[in-house]
Amino acid sequence: MKNKTEKNRLFSDFCRYCLVGLIATAVEYAVFCGLSYLGCHYEISTVTGYVIATFFNWLTGRVLLFGASGKPIWQEILSVYAASVIGLFLNMGIMWLAVDILDANKYISKIVATAIVFLWNFYIRKKVIYKNSQKAKT
Repeated sequence: MKNKTEKNRLFSDFCRYCLVGLIATAVEYAVFCGLSYLGCHYEISTVTGYVIATFFNWLTGRVLLFGASGKPIWQEILSVYAASVIGLFLNMGIMWLAVDILDANKYISKIVATAIVFLWNFYIRKKVIYKNSQKAKT
């Protein structure tokens, strides 16, 4: 029975993280599209949007899903940004491959990159950053 409870909890957490991810993605896309419209290269637009969205992801994730990690807040934010740097490299790698190598549309490429990095972000937060959080465990 515990295994089913754990699976239900994981599914519930994933669904709530979808809401958190939706908020962060909306912020990231707004910045990405706004900067792209202003003529910025996709790399600058992607990085800027990603950095700003990471803060929103941390804030909404902490409030709506994970709670405090048990670490000092500066360490928690640093952990989230460190994990997000890996996500950013994944994001940029996928964008580079799709846009520069495969000549794909940058907006469609951004959607694919976001989906892959979303899964990375959920996993690293759930299993590493917030593994000791009471809210994440209940």
